[in-house]
Amino acid sequence: MKMHHPTSQVNAIHHYLKPLGLSAAVIALSLSLGTNMAQAAGRVTVSTGLDISTGDYGQPQDTNVLVVPFSVKYRTGAWSYKVATAYQYIQESTGGFLIGGDIIPTANGQTNVSGLGDFIVSTRYAFEPTAESDTEFDLAGKVKLGTADVNQGLGTGSNDYTVELGVYQPTDSDVDIFGSLGYRIKGDLPQQKLNNVWLGSVGFSFPLSDETQFGVVYDYRQASTARGSAASEISPYWDWQFAQDWSLNTYALFGLSDASPNFGVGTQISHSY
Repeated sequence: MKMHHPTSQVNAIHHYLKPLGLSAAVIALSLSLGTNMAQAAGRVTVSTGLDISTGDYGQPQDTNVLVVPFSVKYRTGAWSYKVATAYQYIQESTGGFLIGGDIIPTANGQTNVSGLGDFIVSTRYAFEPTAESDTEFDLAGKVKLGTADVNQGLGTGSNDYTVELGVYQPTDSDVDIFGSLGYRIKGDLPQQKLNNVWLGSVGFSFPLSDETQFGVVYDYRQASTARGSAASEISPYWDWQFAQDWSLNTYALFGLSDASPNFGVGTQISHSY
């Protein structure tokens, strides 16, 4: 069985972690657009994991972030619906809050905060390939509800709205290519306006065996503040479907800009019913 990893799953956790200022675009890549729709009908998938990252974000000292994500996804035919949130622990020594890869200054020095993050609700439609082409597309709409505590810097306190188009292209070789392009309408902080942003990703994957595969994703997002930097990072990942209804994804992250962590690692386990 060849496992596909198109952009629908590249964005599955990407759309949750980005509002937190994290950049793990390849968690939970085991549920794919390439999965047979009949098999996916009426399927519930529960996922959790651990993400750890560190970076200076253009500041003199590092900010360390630990995230434990939780999500429930229901898929029936071409449609999927998902709810996601996460527990966050953020250790900042920057004199500000980390929001979307930008440091928002505060009057305090070191800040250690923890708690439940925002809730993300999303829906996605996967288009059937045409008879003339095996290229696959999907379209997603996502809402980040500003439920996290803004006073602690766990969120902006405002809603974000995102629309994304994903594409997946198998090739004659074992290497498959995928990508996405999206636009996010950002809610503002109480003390600062945040800019709407374009975001996108591109990557490839190839099987190592019938149950495992390796891939690399490059991810980009425009800066959400006038003085901020665009987020830019690359993430190699390894995915293992170790049982019929179980999958494990492990990844690393290498930041290429001040709006991305310098380095991160993570893993996520998913179970489908």
